[in-house]
Amino acid sequence: MAASTRHFAVDLAKFGVTVNNIAPVWIWTPMMESRPGDYMVQAAKTIPMGRCSYSEDYLGMALYLASDASAYVTGQTLLVDGGWSVYRAFSYSH
Repeated sequence: MAASTRHFAVDLAKFGVTVNNIAPVWIWTPMMESRPGDYMVQAAKTIPMGRCSYSEDYLGMALYLASDASAYVTGQTLLVDGGWSVYRAFSYSH
């Protein structure tokens, strides 16, 4: 996804179009509730902020990218992951 974002950002910049990507971490949804056992509990323990994300956690970033405040931002992958990407990888043990 990041490579596509960069490619299209460069390709569409001449038209004044910005292209960015929001990279999430585990999002708490009804579908995720069907994961086996305490999968989501273990996942949350690997996130420095101590919880999985909710759809509302991405709203601010989406509004920023849709606003004029981000007019000069393009080709970026913006991590909205509670610090997970700078912490460690998750492995599920059952």
